[in-house]
Amino acid sequence: MKKPMKGAVLVGGYWVPYQQAGAWRRRVKSARKHAVSAMKTFCPYVLPQWAGSEDGEAVTGLNNQGDLMAIIHLDDNGIALIEKGVEEGNLAELLQKYNDNTLVEV
Repeated sequence: MKKPMKGAVLVGGYWVPYQQAGAWRRRVKSARKHAVSAMKTFCPYVLPQWAGSEDGEAVTGLNNQGDLMAIIHLDDNGIALIEKGVEEGNLAELLQKYNDNTLVEV
């Protein structure tokens, strides 16, 4: 278990300042919802996983054999990418490029 940090609370595997914890939880919830919806357009099975784990939550997309096709961690960088895709209206395309190891700038 991670050691406590003064002035911060552990939220989904990440230390967040107390004042930002509520906003962080809302960002994670929104990002999860959008990532699941977008991945369902190109993955047969989509699962949010590992909430509360030391490594943090991620959304995964699996093929029909259960093999990993796509993943996005719901950390600061992953959420920024998801928010960018939602804003630009191309989240599914961004997630596919991200998982094809194509350069995607946040």
